[in-house]
Amino acid sequence: MSVVPTAEPLRFGRFELQPHQRRLLVDGQPASVGARALDMLILLARRNGELVSKRELMDEVWPGLVVEENNLAVHISALRKLLGNATIATVPGWGYRFTATVERAQALPPDVAPSPAPMPATRTLRTNLPAELPPLFGRERDLQALGVMVDSAPLVTVVGAGGIGKTVLARQVLQARRTAYPQGVCWVELGAVTDAAQLPGAVMAALGVEGGAGDPEAALLAAVAPLKMLLALDNAEQLAGDIAQLCQRLGDAAPGLHLLVTSQAPLKLATEHVYRLDTLAVPAVPMPAAEALAFGAVALFVERARAADARFMLDDAQVGKVVELCAALDGLPLALELAAARAPMLGLQRLAASMDERLKLLTRSRDRAAPARQQTLRAALEWSHGFLDEREQSVFRRLGVVAGSASLDLVQQLVSDDTGVDEWEALDALGVLVDRSLVAVVGADPQAEPRYRMLESQRAFALERLQLAGELACTQQRHAQAVARQFEGRWVDRDNGKLSFADWQAHLAPDLDNAREAIAWAQQAGDAACALAIGATLLRAMPHALQAERLALAEQFERLLHPDLAPRLRLRTWLMLADVWADTQWGRSRAATQQAVHLAAELDGQERPRHRRYPALYDCCRWAAKIGHAVMAEQAAADLRSPLDAVWTPQRRFYLAEAEAVLSELRGDRPEMLRHFRRAVASGSDRQGTAQPADAALDEALPRARARLNLFGACLALNDPQRAAPLAAEGWAEARRFGLQRGWLAHLALWAVQAGRHADGARLLGRAQAAPATADDHGLDEIALLELAREAVAGALGAARLRQHLAAGAALDDDGVAALLNG
Repeated sequence: MSVVPTAEPLRFGRFELQPHQRRLLVDGQPASVGARALDMLILLARRNGELVSKRELMDEVWPGLVVEENNLAVHISALRKLLGNATIATVPGWGYRFTATVERAQALPPDVAPSPAPMPATRTLRTNLPAELPPLFGRERDLQALGVMVDSAPLVTVVGAGGIGKTVLARQVLQARRTAYPQGVCWVELGAVTDAAQLPGAVMAALGVEGGAGDPEAALLAAVAPLKMLLALDNAEQLAGDIAQLCQRLGDAAPGLHLLVTSQAPLKLATEHVYRLDTLAVPAVPMPAAEALAFGAVALFVERARAADARFMLDDAQVGKVVELCAALDGLPLALELAAARAPMLGLQRLAASMDERLKLLTRSRDRAAPARQQTLRAALEWSHGFLDEREQSVFRRLGVVAGSASLDLVQQLVSDDTGVDEWEALDALGVLVDRSLVAVVGADPQAEPRYRMLESQRAFALERLQLAGELACTQQRHAQAVARQFEGRWVDRDNGKLSFADWQAHLAPDLDNAREAIAWAQQAGDAACALAIGATLLRAMPHALQAERLALAEQFERLLHPDLAPRLRLRTWLMLADVWADTQWGRSRAATQQAVHLAAELDGQERPRHRRYPALYDCCRWAAKIGHAVMAEQAAADLRSPLDAVWTPQRRFYLAEAEAVLSELRGDRPEMLRHFRRAVASGSDRQGTAQPADAALDEALPRARARLNLFGACLALNDPQRAAPLAAEGWAEARRFGLQRGWLAHLALWAVQAGRHADGARLLGRAQAAPATADDHGLDEIALLELAREAVAGALGAARLRQHLAAGAALDDDGVAALLNG
């Protein structure tokens, strides 16, 4: 539609514009102006100082018509000849601005600043959004959830680490709501604004509002008061406090205004709703390429890699390396894009192997239009780091030595020192780092103790800063010592019966990476006491699925043991070495047990020594019976029968039942052996030490698995395969869990023979013979059992059929054995 006439004359210099009469006076005399040029002049003067786009001018001066832009230039040139060249300024690529000082016919009092004309309620402002937005990957749920929050709340802040994709997501939210608000949406870029005084002007410029000569903020508030629109303020972190105040005033002045802010830290306003953006999802398990592309991190990497090199294709052969890269980069979008830009030159293998040098490597962006802070990974991290004060920077760099995540207690021990940062100042600084998305809070359960972690890229930057500050070695030492204190305390927690084994293990699981890191430092520094203080508890806490790592650590710890170490530390270590070697290296396990018994005896005169001796006494009884040393076995069992504290009843019941069963076997009393093995399997406990039914989970899962094998063997010793049958499938499942297949295969072969299933027995025998040989003297019982089974099946099947079934059994895998048992 055409320009709506304004009744009040507008005066500027020698000129008076009378919109109602549609004429321009020069020194009081009418001037000759064309109709189109006059329409332009009325529009520009009415919006004095405001940027008016070329599209707006053409829509209002030539409504419903398609005209060329050069028509604008012709009429603007005519107006400049009449008014003077300085009266109308050109904003290249955008439009024009009327720059003369305009006064209305009724002059305002001298102490009142002129206010901008209110915007019509139906007017749609420009969006300032790019013509084409990049696609979103893995953000579908974020887009939906954030959109719902924006529509229902007056102020929403999208918070997240630098390079996580806050701007991309927020722009998509605005794009989807261009027509949802009467005045539409508007994007305000604040990344280049460094002075709080410039904020109102930056917002007005984005909106196309001119405030005149008065207070810019007052003019802005007056201009937005009637608006119903969605306004986005991007990159608020550098002036967060000032932007928070502006948002508060905008909300008070304009009830119909919805604000969407992107920042690395919340604004901390009462009306603020915070949406914390996480990194993109990465596959946790191996999968085909087609399935991996459903994860945002993989999809983004592949899209950017294809943009860099159209020949790049993700197939099943490459998907493992791509997933490894995405995981190493924590699914951080900026890091993924920078890595993808390097993929054509380095290849996936070299790229994945170079992640330790990511700050030097990820320096090539394919988007020249991106802000400087997003051109390299280092620039993004330096941008975030620059907002921290000296104390916060100190805490940030020291957290670089944390592997994985850390509890608040560990963080405070690590970063507080005698240089002025106490544990409470450390807590305050940690809060700032969390707010600024440099440290993430881990854990979905609000009732559980929170933990804190850095993304690996942030950690690499922190370690670099720590090295530059000359604090790396001393901080690594503090970390190792803090972990050692923590793990020693956890050992005591287990010994005093406060927690079941499952709960105790769950408490330590999040710190296994910290333990590994601290042990590596202690070994390099020659601090054997520190390494073993952590190591013994680590061996106890690690699941037996990590048996290969436990064996490797055991070799290292044995070399660290020397007589100068505290006896209790050596006792603890020998006990755990005996446990680690129990299933593969019996001779070493027996020797370690004897060392533990000897050390426990040395501690007999100290407070509560017996509970430390209990595991060692049990193992001593077991090994003594194994080698036929009846006197030693009986003495160990006698010590096991002595009174103990009430909280140790469940553990004592298990150890004692197992020991009595071993002694019964040594005496040849197999029915009594069977009775004691049943007691061992039934000895469960909860935290308070209350006995549980036989089928309840024991607090020592591996000992239960061993006890079940012993019970199964006792049934076979009594030639009672029917009684052993219910234990077969469940026992095999436990054998797979703990790596006890060899022992169970020997027992299962004999069981099948006793049950008359000679073909199955031969197959199980073949599978047992194909199992890897074990170290030391492990397997003596199994060898004897296998000989018994072989003699029986050879007599029942004959040589030819025996060879056939042995070959078939050798080809069985663990699932095949399970199917055979259930068949």
